[in-house]
Amino acid sequence: MMQKDLKEQPEESQREKGSSLLVSGGLMLISGFVFVSSFFIPAPEGWQTAPGMLPMLLGGSLFIMASVISWEAIKNGAWISLKQGFRGIGESDPNTPLWRVVVAILVVGIFYFVLLRFLLFEIAAFLFLMTMLQIFWTESKFWHRLLASLLIPFTITVSFHGIFGIPMPGESNIVQEVLFWWKQKGS
Repeated sequence: MMQKDLKEQPEESQREKGSSLLVSGGLMLISGFVFVSSFFIPAPEGWQTAPGMLPMLLGGSLFIMASVISWEAIKNGAWISLKQGFRGIGESDPNTPLWRVVVAILVVGIFYFVLLRFLLFEIAAFLFLMTMLQIFWTESKFWHRLLASLLIPFTITVSFHGIFGIPMPGESNIVQEVLFWWKQKGS
């Protein structure tokens, strides 16, 4: 009965059921880890004043909530649709040639292991994005890809490094150098 019902449903609906089970299962793992880890936080004056109390309560309640979501997803056929989805993993999408996937994996490796080690973040990210957009965003105009490749790394750097003070990968970045130059010039 359940198998027949799943065949009649659209593929999008089946995929959502399987993904809700995966996400809620991931939440259960994370919240279980937080719950168990909270017991290892030292308690200076007994367990009532322990700093691990909040993570324990949050982890426990999130685990219960994710369990309910998982149970509902399984009752609605998520387990079967998830198994059907995993059967199709080996099949490649006919719209994505294999060379694109292989090149994308190589480009990610080159970006992470080579470019970020030797270039400023924005330059490395520009080269990475330009390459990936050339491969996967072929229907756009060249200047759209160029503009996106230029703006995205600077937006990331300004928001993370400039606003929140989070260091970016690599020795330095262009925004950091400009800010340093600006401070030196003003002194």
